[in-house]
Amino acid sequence: MSSVDRSSPLPVYFQIALDVRRRIAAGEWTAGARIAPELELVRQYAVSRVTVRQALAELVKDDLLDRHRGSGTYVREQQHPLVYDLNLTVGVMATRLREPGRFNPWGTLVAVYFLITGITGLTILGVESYVQDLFYGGALVLAVALSHFPRRKELREAEAT
Repeated sequence: MSSVDRSSPLPVYFQIALDVRRRIAAGEWTAGARIAPELELVRQYAVSRVTVRQALAELVKDDLLDRHRGSGTYVREQQHPLVYDLNLTVGVMATRLREPGRFNPWGTLVAVYFLITGITGLTILGVESYVQDLFYGGALVLAVALSHFPRRKELREAEAT
């Protein structure tokens, strides 16, 4: 029986989504398999149907599940290579590190390499899948922060002249 920690700062629906992810990763449900019906999940987690639906909607949004009205919820076939799964926003931010308005291929390659090695490292370590999202967020914050340095330098040079 699965349970949720009501004292956790994580919302209950998010905890359920993480547990369903874990169950899929552990092989309880394979690609194409129908997961437990909503009412069964309601009983397993001792929550409302609305909470279960919110958790499943989160996983559908993340392309982990497919919902078929009247038939059930199924595990999606994961056929995207690692490169497809990268958060391209970080790559876009890296292209602006050199000069705003100009494409920076080296910055893009560095950002993609950084994400690939980071995610591969997390996967090898067996870290929970939600850490991947945190990694993307951290990389995005870092890219945004770094994108301000060239602009500040440019402003200081303009003031000096």
